[in-house]
Amino acid sequence: MYQAFLESADMSECELIEVDLSASVLRKANLSHSNLTNCNLRGADLAYAVLDHCDLTGATLVHANLYRASVEGATLDLARLTEAAGLDRIVGIPSSISGAIIDSVTLDEIANTDFGKLLVHAADVIDVKYQYDIAISFAGEDRPAAEALAAAMIGLGIRVFYDDFEKASLWGKNLYDHLSIVYKEKAKFCVLLISEHYARKQWPTHERQAAQARAFEETREYILPIRLDDTVVKGILPTTGFIRYQDHSRVQIARLLREKLDDLKRAAY
Repeated sequence: MYQAFLESADMSECELIEVDLSASVLRKANLSHSNLTNCNLRGADLAYAVLDHCDLTGATLVHANLYRASVEGATLDLARLTEAAGLDRIVGIPSSISGAIIDSVTLDEIANTDFGKLLVHAADVIDVKYQYDIAISFAGEDRPAAEALAAAMIGLGIRVFYDDFEKASLWGKNLYDHLSIVYKEKAKFCVLLISEHYARKQWPTHERQAAQARAFEETREYILPIRLDDTVVKGILPTTGFIRYQDHSRVQIARLLREKLDDLKRAAY
């Protein structure tokens, strides 16, 4: 149904689970009580649409036009609302919006609306300055630990830079320059997996130095050390708080990182 033209259509109580409605015209359509779980509505025109009591869990509404759309009693858990238009003029109050994803610029613009106030407390706010929540720096010998932690973070909805997840993106790039930018500018926090291998390898040293340059500029903690052993790493003071990898499950560490991100979000709003 890509680019479907459904203006003013009566589609109440429809089952549209995982349907691709991207770039479709649904202006003034009646979709009340419909199931739109994981539906792709990227760039769709939903102005004046009736979405009352819809299940929009996991729906993609990136760049969608929601001007005067009615969402009374709708479920928007985990819905992606980044760069959606018309959120300041949305009608009604959703029943649930937990974990919805929105960019910080949009949230700033609508923070004083009833809809925006809900998002402030329930949404996962993406700072548009940062492509990643967490960037992991590690030595190749410690890849199994890094991969297990990265997978646990993904499971909790954390946007993580882990090189094996970025193979296509990294292909052909000048890695020296690109990785320096990632570890200095593109993440909210940097996790260092400290080990004897990490201390002596060139690439981890390059990543650490980029992260330390960022940490120097921050007024909060940026580098989060995770120790695989007791190796001393240049520039990481012994007084810096750390956790030991072997003392926690990977999921426990991911949850701690989720808490750090949530604390950062609360501090911002």
